[in-house]
Amino acid sequence: MTDDAQMKIRLPGALKVSIEEAANAANRSLNGEIVSRLEASFGIDGEARSRLAKQRILDIDLSAESDGLRGRVAKLEQELDKLRSQIGRVQKDLATVVK
Repeated sequence: MTDDAQMKIRLPGALKVSIEEAANAANRSLNGEIVSRLEASFGIDGEARSRLAKQRILDIDLSAESDGLRGRVAKLEQELDKLRSQIGRVQKDLATVVK
């Protein structure tokens, strides 16, 4: 999961059509077109945009790795629970034998 924020906006229908046309002409999604134009309005140049894109890729990679690690931790916790249960049974058996 990336840190991209989501927001819902209202804009005039004609403006939406203009953005859609520009997005199609630039072969971008509507979101991509809006982001590109906002970045340009804040003076984010090509180099900064490239750094942002690389950061987004890293965020996605880290998110996927984090998800994988969570899955591994969950499996290890299940294995640990099984081992604890087995230890409990062995302790009971030993207590019976020692008596």
